[in-house]
Amino acid sequence: MPPIYRTCSLAALTAMLLFFGCGSRETQERNAAAAADSARQAIIPALEGSVLLDSVRADVNGDGIEELIVTSRLDEEAEDALLLDRFDRIDIYRQDRTGYQRLFLDVIDYGVSVTCEDVTGDGIADILVRLDAGGNNPIEAQGLHVYGLNEKGNMTLLFYSPSGAPVLRDLDNDGSREILVSDQFWGMMAHSDVIGFTREVYAYNGESYVFANDAFSAWFDTILRARKKEYEQARRGADNEEGRIQLYTKAAEYLVWNLARGGINRLNIVWRAEEPFLRQRLNEEQIGDLEGFVDDINELEVQPTGQRVS
Repeated sequence: MPPIYRTCSLAALTAMLLFFGCGSRETQERNAAAAADSARQAIIPALEGSVLLDSVRADVNGDGIEELIVTSRLDEEAEDALLLDRFDRIDIYRQDRTGYQRLFLDVIDYGVSVTCEDVTGDGIADILVRLDAGGNNPIEAQGLHVYGLNEKGNMTLLFYSPSGAPVLRDLDNDGSREILVSDQFWGMMAHSDVIGFTREVYAYNGESYVFANDAFSAWFDTILRARKKEYEQARRGADNEEGRIQLYTKAAEYLVWNLARGGINRLNIVWRAEEPFLRQRLNEEQIGDLEGFVDDINELEVQPTGQRVS
């Protein structure tokens, strides 16, 4: 007779404990959690030097059977307070007659959560791993991994960004969600007034997520029309210090959204058109800050050209 633990699910063990358990509800729940953890430890091959943190079940390969997704971190990092609730590895196991077999694994930096939902529109759940390196700036600290099936039906990394606080939205209503990655313009702003904007849009092309700002030019243009209107209003009122601050802010917003819309070339065209007027109205520090931003972009040649998947 085969060992029972090879065919018994975590849910079944938990249910058995709750049914036969005694004492308070709190005690039963604590015992149930302990049983579930014990069962998980039994069916998963030991990860040497690592501590298991959490597990999630979902059918992520479309075979009708739920896979087991496990997160863990190196045991040697237990003394780092920041890493206590972070994981640095994800393992995906499939179940067959002989037990659990590893289907996929990957290394994670500052993982904080795992969710499973269909974001590519193929009807099969994908795996979303949220990252957070800590600190008070989510755009710098928060990132995302997306795992799913490739064209050959193998689990793979579809998207990765270590920062940018990525969000998923179906911009064109085609059933597949795009990933929006943000950036910031700090300039002379106070921390509370830093300008955030969508720098990159990635779309699923059937194999992975690829850079697709051009494909969503209409979406960017809708935002740019509003930014341009605000900028033009600020141009008419830049005759005092408060007005110059407003003009500086709205000019910066207009520039960064043009960068996102059309890259360096579009940024340079807009800057050359607006620079003479801005030099007349802004103070030396303000115009110098905007000019420095444009120069830095050109010097670094910051022009997204492809997907973030490595």
